[in-house]
Amino acid sequence: MALLSGATYTPAQSISHERKAFLAGVDGIESGNTRLKQSKNQLYQSEAIGHDILSDLQNQREIIGRGREMFAEQEDLHGNIDGKLQSMGFNQTLNKYMCWIIVFLLVA
Repeated sequence: MALLSGATYTPAQSISHERKAFLAGVDGIESGNTRLKQSKNQLYQSEAIGHDILSDLQNQREIIGRGREMFAEQEDLHGNIDGKLQSMGFNQTLNKYMCWIIVFLLVA
């Protein structure tokens, strides 16, 4: 456009224009590089958070597993205790009847 208006064109203007374009490109690359570094840092932070979450979930899974095992053991123990108590109750009733029979035989 400058040539059409009658202005003179010099090689220095061309170099200045190319230099400005080059510097603008360099600024764009540096800006992109900065954004890339920020994104990379955010990625590392997100990865660390994800690792912590997975570690916590693994610990919770282990705690729940141990709780289930303990609960199953308690149920088994409870079943054994119920059986013993029923057996003791039966033996007590049997002993009471045997005592009455002995008393009846001694009195009769």
